[in-house]
Amino acid sequence: MGFTDFIKPNIKKIIIFIVCVIIFSVALRLTLGTYPFWYNVASNAMHPTYSRGDFIFVKATNFDDISVNDVIIHGVQGVKTPLIMRVISKA
Repeated sequence: MGFTDFIKPNIKKIIIFIVCVIIFSVALRLTLGTYPFWYNVASNAMHPTYSRGDFIFVKATNFDDISVNDVIIHGVQGVKTPLIMRVISKA
């Protein structure tokens, strides 16, 4: 069975799948208010809460809504990827 033999009878299913993925992505972005809406944990620094390789979903929030012990993702100047950290105090 060649590639075209597979595509022709399944083209409708493939298009429906692609449309569903796009709708799901847009819905997540609108619901969570941020993009990207998930990150991959790169180290075990947050163990045992999060382990290396875990996926975490994020949402945008205001500074006033953040509390001590919340886990946040924070961009740092000069660092390529955002850092995942736990809030230990709030000034």
